[in-house]
Amino acid sequence: MHRVLVRVDPIEGGGWLVSVLGRSPDGSDHALVPPYRMDAVHVRQRLVPAVPRDRAVSGEGAHVPLCSGDAQVVDALLRRIRTGPAEGDVATYGRWLFECLLAPAWSEILRSIEDERAQAVEIVLRWPAEDVGLHRLVWEAMRDDVAPLAGHPAGLVAITRAVPAGDVRVDTITGVPRVLFATSVRISDPTIRPGAMFVGLLRGLDSQGRCRARVEQGVSVRALAEACASFQPDVVHVVAHGTTFPDGRGALMLADERGGTEAVDATRLVAALAANGAGSLPTAVILSACSSGSGDEGLDDPTDASPLAAELVAAGVPLVSAMIGEISESACRLYTRRLADALHAGSSPSIASAHGRRAALLGQESPSRYIDWARPAFFTAESLDPDVRLIDPTRVQALIAQADGLKLRRDPVFIGRDDALEAADLAVAPDGGIGVIALLARESTTDLGGTRLLREIGWRMLRSGHVPLMLGPYPENNAPSTGRQLIAEIVRTSVKVGEKLGLPPLVPSVLEPEDGFPAIGTAGSPVPEAKVRAAIRKQAKLFEEPGEDLDSDSVRDYLADDFAALAAAATTLGEPFGGHSRVVLLCDDVHTWGTPDTAAAGTSALDLLLDLLDASGLGRTQRTAPVVFTGSTVGSGGLLGTWRGKVQPGYRVIELGELTPDEAVLGFQWVLLHPWTTAPLEDQDLFRVSYTGNPDSRAEWEAKLLRVGLRPTNVRGKLYYYADAVTGALCRRNDDEQVFRDYAELHKGFEL
Repeated sequence: MHRVLVRVDPIEGGGWLVSVLGRSPDGSDHALVPPYRMDAVHVRQRLVPAVPRDRAVSGEGAHVPLCSGDAQVVDALLRRIRTGPAEGDVATYGRWLFECLLAPAWSEILRSIEDERAQAVEIVLRWPAEDVGLHRLVWEAMRDDVAPLAGHPAGLVAITRAVPAGDVRVDTITGVPRVLFATSVRISDPTIRPGAMFVGLLRGLDSQGRCRARVEQGVSVRALAEACASFQPDVVHVVAHGTTFPDGRGALMLADERGGTEAVDATRLVAALAANGAGSLPTAVILSACSSGSGDEGLDDPTDASPLAAELVAAGVPLVSAMIGEISESACRLYTRRLADALHAGSSPSIASAHGRRAALLGQESPSRYIDWARPAFFTAESLDPDVRLIDPTRVQALIAQADGLKLRRDPVFIGRDDALEAADLAVAPDGGIGVIALLARESTTDLGGTRLLREIGWRMLRSGHVPLMLGPYPENNAPSTGRQLIAEIVRTSVKVGEKLGLPPLVPSVLEPEDGFPAIGTAGSPVPEAKVRAAIRKQAKLFEEPGEDLDSDSVRDYLADDFAALAAAATTLGEPFGGHSRVVLLCDDVHTWGTPDTAAAGTSALDLLLDLLDASGLGRTQRTAPVVFTGSTVGSGGLLGTWRGKVQPGYRVIELGELTPDEAVLGFQWVLLHPWTTAPLEDQDLFRVSYTGNPDSRAEWEAKLLRVGLRPTNVRGKLYYYADAVTGALCRRNDDEQVFRDYAELHKGFEL
C-alpha cells in the first residue's frame, strides 16, 4: 500500500500550508507537488478552510461558494450536516473539503494508486492536535468529481489521522484478541441503545471465536482500571456520552463513586487503561461517544476542543477509532463487521478501516445526503508502521477448527446468562473461589437453553486455554445411569477431546487394571495412536459393566491425576494454553443420570457425581478441575433439590429459567444483527439476512420482540418469523453480504 502524508501547518496571518509527501522506496519522504496554501475564514468565531484565489474553483456547483469562503453558506451547510442534511448536502460538503485540502495533489495521488499493485493508498492527515478548526470537520467524507474517496473506483483509499506520539510500536496479536467493552450506564438504558448494538456485534465476533469479549456496564474510571488490570485487554471499546472541559480537553462521562457521573479526561483514562501491572496500554481503543472524535460540530460554542481520540494517541495508545458525532446502526454494523473481517484476514489497521468505511458507504441508501458512513475516524501514532498487522489469525483459526470438532460453536449469537458466564470465568481464575457451578431449573429444563449454555461455556473455556469435557446431550434413556458408566464416559470424552486437540493419547491403566479403576498415565508404547485410543475405548466399555462398588475417594484421587495430566499435556499446544490451563467438566441434564435399573448395578451416576465434588471441582487445590452442570430440581426424585440445600463454600448455584425482559429485548436484537448462515436450506431466505429496528419505531419494535416470549429456544421457533412479519412497518431486512458481493462483481480489482 502506498502512503501519502498530508501535512498541514498553520501559517502566520491565518490559513495553513499544505505539504503532500509520498514515500520513496528507501523509506524517505518526497514532495508529490510543491506546497500550497489553504485559506481560513472566520465563521462564528471559528476557522474553517477555504480555497485561495490563486486556485479558485470555477463553475456553478453547490460547493463553489463554500470554497470561496462564503461564511453564511458555510454556516448553513454545517448546521444542516449536523441536524438533518438535505439531498446532495454531504456530496457538497465532501467536495468542498476535497477542493480545499487535496485537489492540487489529487492527480499525483491517483497516479501513485495506479502504480501500486494492490491499488490502495493511505492518505495520512497530520496537523496540530490543538487545531480544532480542522479536527472537527469530517475529512473522511471528501470526494472528487467522480465519487467519494472512500468508494473511489480507482482503488481503495484509507484516510487516517496521524498524531505525533514518539516512537510507537505494535506487537502483532498471535492469540485470541481480548476485547473489553465498557459502558457508562447499563446497556439496557435507552440513552445508549445505539451503543448497546455494538455489544451485539461484539457477541457475534465472540461466538465466531475472533475474540474473547468481556462486557462491563455502568463503569467508573476505577472500575475501568480494575477491569483492565484483571482482563488485560488488547482492545478497549468505551460507549459513553462525550463532553469537553472549558479549556478544550475532551472527556467521557463515566459513573462516579456516588451514583452520579463525572467527566474523565485523557490523563485519567490513560491511567485506567494502563492499570495492568506492567503499565502497558491496549493496542487499540474504540470510542463510541458523541464528540469523541472531534469537538462540537456546531458553531455556537467558541471553545476550542482537541479531540479526545488524538489526546489518547498522543499519550501512547497506538490506534484509536472514534465516532465523529452520532452514527446510524446500519453504518455502525457495516463498518464494524468489515473492519473485523479485514483485520482477521491479516490486513493492516488502516486498510481494515478503509474496508469498513467502504462497506458503510455501500450500505448507505443515500450517501450524498447522509454522512454516517464517514463518521468513524481512525487516529494513529505518526511513527507507527502503516503496514503492521494487528492480528495474526493462525492460532484463532486453529482454535475454531478444534471447537467445531468438539461441536461447541453454534449459531445464532448466544444471548443472556451473563451470571453463568461470569461464574465460569471465575471458576478458572486464580483465587476465583468457585469449583462447582450448578445451573438448576425449578421446572423441566426443556426449552431453557441449558445445553447451548454449556457449549458456550466450553467454547469460552477453550479460547481461554482450558480443556472442556462435555458430557451430553444424550438421547432419551441413553445418559449414564451408573457410577461406572459415568467414569467410562469421562474416559471416552477425554480420549475424544485429546484427539481433536491433537494430543497424544494418555493411556488409562485399565489396560493393566489396578483396583479396577483407569488411572491415566503417559503413553510409553510405540503402538499407533489410533490403536491406543481404540484400546482405551474397549477397556472403558468393559469397565462400565456391573461390578463391585467404586470407592469414591479413590475415584476422586484418580480423576484429579487424570485431569491434571490432560491439562499439562495441553500446555504443549502453545497459546492460549499454558500453566494456567485446567480441565473443565460440563455435564448436561444430570437429573436424567438417575437411579440404575437394578440394585446390582451399583451407585447411580448422579449420586457418584455429587459425592465426588468439592470446592476444587474434581481437581486439587493446586490444579482445580471445575465442574459445571445443568439439571432440574424436580427430576430424579428431587435429588438435586435436596443437594441444593446443602451446598458449601466454593459452590455457586444459579437459577436456570427464562430470560429477563431486558435480556430478551436486547438479546433478540443482537441475534437479528447477524445472518444465520447455518439454518436449514429451506429457511435460508428468512435467516440469511439481518433485521434491524426502524429508529422511529423503536418502542413498538421492542414491544413486538417481547411477544416472541422469554424462552431462549424461541429464537429458532418464532423470532425470525416475527421479524419478517413486521418488516417495513417496524424493522428492515439487510442483506449486507449481497451488497458487498454486488460491489465486488462490479469492481473486479477490489478484493477484501
